[in-house]
Amino acid sequence: RVQTTLGPIEGRLDGGVSAFTGIPYAEPPVGTRRFRAPERKRPWTAVFDATKPGLLCPQLRMSGAVAGSEDCLTVNVWSPANAKGLPVMVFLHGGRHMVGGALGDQISFDGARLAEQARVVLFSIEFRFGLLGYLTHPALDVDAGSGRSGNYGMLDQLLGLQWVRENARAFGGEADRVTLFGQSSGSTDIALLLAAPRARGLFHRAILDSVPRGGAVGSRARALEVGQRAAQAVGCNGPEAANCLRTASAEQLLKSAASPRLFFAPHVDGALFPVAPLEAFNTGAYTHMPILLGTARDEQAYFRPDVPDAERYAALMREEFPKVTEQAIALYPVSKYGTPKAAFIAAMSDADFTCPTRQLARTLSKAQSEPIYRYLFTHGMERGPDAQLGAFHILSQFFLFGRYETYPYEPSDAERGLSKLLQGYWGRFTSGNPNGSGAPTWKPYEPSRDPVILLDLKPVLASDLRPDECNFWDRSGA
Repeated sequence: RVQTTLGPIEGRLDGGVSAFTGIPYAEPPVGTRRFRAPERKRPWTAVFDATKPGLLCPQLRMSGAVAGSEDCLTVNVWSPANAKGLPVMVFLHGGRHMVGGALGDQISFDGARLAEQARVVLFSIEFRFGLLGYLTHPALDVDAGSGRSGNYGMLDQLLGLQWVRENARAFGGEADRVTLFGQSSGSTDIALLLAAPRARGLFHRAILDSVPRGGAVGSRARALEVGQRAAQAVGCNGPEAANCLRTASAEQLLKSAASPRLFFAPHVDGALFPVAPLEAFNTGAYTHMPILLGTARDEQAYFRPDVPDAERYAALMREEFPKVTEQAIALYPVSKYGTPKAAFIAAMSDADFTCPTRQLARTLSKAQSEPIYRYLFTHGMERGPDAQLGAFHILSQFFLFGRYETYPYEPSDAERGLSKLLQGYWGRFTSGNPNGSGAPTWKPYEPSRDPVILLDLKPVLASDLRPDECNFWDRSGA
């Protein structure tokens, strides 16, 4: 049992780790609380049962069914044995700001093994996303504290991080040694929080895994356009639009917005986020701290693109890169990659992840004196149907968290060693430097040499990774 600032909780033992899941940090954002900043959870007196997972936030499955509940704003904690004064890590999940959850699915984000191996107190936060997390509309601006609706999911994260700060010591962690780490859209969220004045002091290190396009985010104008189209799709118009949006069922909202394929995500609102992360990084107007960032070699293989032949390859390249199609095809010839599909995956992985991450590392290293560390995850599964995908998007998190049985997957001894290598690097980075314990040396980033560690069964420190490709994407702006 642990006494939190809101009340007592009871968790369970997972090996040598104390696990607490589904702890509420905010009141359910339902009814009049929907499409508003989260409200801190009211304290409780009875012991809260934190032995079971909390609920997923509402999301639309591939089947078209709606899963989850709006009563989803919870925190999970894993504390290793004899924890006292340990560094803290906080995880933000990905999912294109549309799906996902803090405990993961087939790739599990259960943090027991990471907390034990890295000797950290590990937290993860559930937060709103999709339409319920980011709907922006003039009718909702009226009662928004800042006069700017939207970005509710980011406000959830801020309140969750405040809860972590207030309760870290109760679980054996230090509130002044917090490393925030995320994957995919979770890394975009971290980029936003680095540039958000309200987030200062809530974390002190940052790890960005597979941040899409270097942390690019949309504008308020775009968010308002999408929000108004969504309200019209639901049938919420006129002076009663706000009330209509708050009284419609979550299922009605999500299914209505799915019809026109509307995309919801955080945006630069001029209040919580004064400027876009990339602008803040360029000017240096963000919270400086040690940052570790990287991508996977075959990011886009995860999305399983259908590229059966050269004709389809050319058509997809025209669709994705209309301004530089011929140059891009010449840079990624099928003859070099073996198949049209492999060539397309390489082009998309470089354009969306590898090369924007190089540019982000360069920008950050020029703006701050604190070290930047860059990696490329290059290991693919050794067996099973997904071995053909290579080092795909999110696979690094599979080895980082090490919950193989949920996949299910039986790793080799060498792959278990890779998990321990990642857990060691990530855990030591909570001090600002991932090196130590006999692991291969990881040099800080500096643009002239472009050092990047290749994370594999036998990690190698490389330099000047894919210069022709990345120079091309930097110039093209595609």
